[in-house]
Amino acid sequence: MCVIGKDRLGWQYLIQLADNGRELMTRRNRIIAGAGEQGPEMAQALDNALYGVFSTVTIASLSFQKPAMMKKPNLEYRPLDHDPRDTWVPYPKRSDQLLAHTNCVMNSMFDLHVIFRDITKYFFAHDEKPSRSDIGVMVNSFHIRLQRWSQELPECISFGNASVPAIADMHMRYNASILTIFGFIRDADDYPHELVSRATNLRLSAARDISALSNLHGTKWPIQHAPLAIMQWATIALFTLLEDISSPES
Repeated sequence: MCVIGKDRLGWQYLIQLADNGRELMTRRNRIIAGAGEQGPEMAQALDNALYGVFSTVTIASLSFQKPAMMKKPNLEYRPLDHDPRDTWVPYPKRSDQLLAHTNCVMNSMFDLHVIFRDITKYFFAHDEKPSRSDIGVMVNSFHIRLQRWSQELPECISFGNASVPAIADMHMRYNASILTIFGFIRDADDYPHELVSRATNLRLSAARDISALSNLHGTKWPIQHAPLAIMQWATIALFTLLEDISSPES
């Protein structure tokens, strides 16, 4: 992130991506209408593009601690049909095909990124920092939403069933958001001891979950072929665990 940060080329690319996403949202229906008999296929292609843009903009904004520059697109949820043709094959060294659970991941990831967008809008969209009491209330509110998201996940993509990299990445993003929101409650001088202690425990737990998912990825698939985003989640987790380096668990 230090290479492509807020004042560098990567940030400009992100702004352009958000602009393109907003333009695509306004032109979507017109493009589909002009596709004739291929309208359904065009709609799915456009929705895939919007999903990708929205996901990229929101998770990058959370990492940069900037407000997301794109509103929630109006996307239909995909059927949870578990098509047997929906498979993923490890690469570059191929092995047995695995069910990809693409629709389940995309539906749940979209819901997760909607929460990310709301987090960035609240914490990073204003010059004035919210009051301590307001921050405490909103952190708890966002945590409840994140917990509900986790509890409502289909069993096939739950934390214990990270059978493909996309599922592991999704859970890393979830835990990274826990680290982000509870990072606002770290100063014992500003908040009650009980609240700071709870925030610290939740952050450490999230960091250890990211560590476990990183180890899982390295065990199942070569870590050198891991998605680049995993470096960001691993870095956040490592800095968090350094705060508790005297503990064997960390």
